[in-house]
Amino acid sequence: MVDTAIPTAPTTGSGTIAGNIAQAIQDKATGKVPTGSAPTKETTPKAVDPNLGKEEYTVNGQKVYLTPEERVRWVQKGMAFEPKMSQLAKLEQETGAFLQQLKTNPEQILFDKRIGHTPKAVLERVLNSDNIGDDVKEMLGSWYYHNVIEPMKMTPEQLEARQNKSKLMQLESQQKAQYEKAIEYENQTRSQLAMAQIKAQIGEAMKESGIKDNNSAIGVMLARRVADIMRLGYFQRQAITPKDAMVRARAELKSYTTSWLDDLDEESIVKEIGEKNAEKVKKYYLKLVKESQKESTVSKAPTRAGERKVITPDDMHDYLENLKKTGKG
Repeated sequence: MVDTAIPTAPTTGSGTIAGNIAQAIQDKATGKVPTGSAPTKETTPKAVDPNLGKEEYTVNGQKVYLTPEERVRWVQKGMAFEPKMSQLAKLEQETGAFLQQLKTNPEQILFDKRIGHTPKAVLERVLNSDNIGDDVKEMLGSWYYHNVIEPMKMTPEQLEARQNKSKLMQLESQQKAQYEKAIEYENQTRSQLAMAQIKAQIGEAMKESGIKDNNSAIGVMLARRVADIMRLGYFQRQAITPKDAMVRARAELKSYTTSWLDDLDEESIVKEIGEKNAEKVKKYYLKLVKESQKESTVSKAPTRAGERKVITPDDMHDYLENLKKTGKG
């Protein structure tokens, strides 16, 4: 019988390296955990922010992070791309105008000398295509008969009368187009003059209402509201002048402001109107107090010669309370 027991490490020299190795082998075979080793905890590496040190931008509603170097490169690309965008916009506009003209007046495009086509060349290419149907053939036959065969059967007098009639129709068509163009131009001119007059009236109404700068935030807002009120009156068939519209706009603004401030306490009101406006209110009440002091000094004669009336804090408190009750403040 073969002895399968693992030999134990010799006691002598157990403190040596060889002894330690032998002891470790024996402990591993028997499943014994080494006493000198402690379980180590696996440390998870801390995730590093890939956008650390980059600048945040919003492009088409999405956040983009760029380093300063990338930002400089993109700025340079944008500055170089801007003229190309302008050229592209111009090209797109010209292409749209070209397609519109090709749709409404194709012969002017096809027969342009810069293209190099003649009516004969264009017609030959069209007739040689596979898109010629019976309707086109019938149209060509009718055109040939009306413009070639029929004139050959006419007398010179009939032919002249026909030509005169054709010229007259062309002249009437040209005159009609010119008349419609003149009417359109006149309507545009009237519309522009009316808009300019309305703008001038709105500006005058704003000036009379006390607006110092029509281009300020309050000026732009009131001008827009005046225009809305006048437009609404037009659809309701009501004649509303710019002055009337300005009165309504100012009343609306005052109503909104008053309703908003009425629901706020003292500190919130100061924050809402700002320190500058709060200082104006303070000066106003101090002015009222000074005027009240003067009136009190004049109305009440001093008890002694040279004696001045002194208002105590209680008198001041009663006075301010009286102003609040009477609504003079």
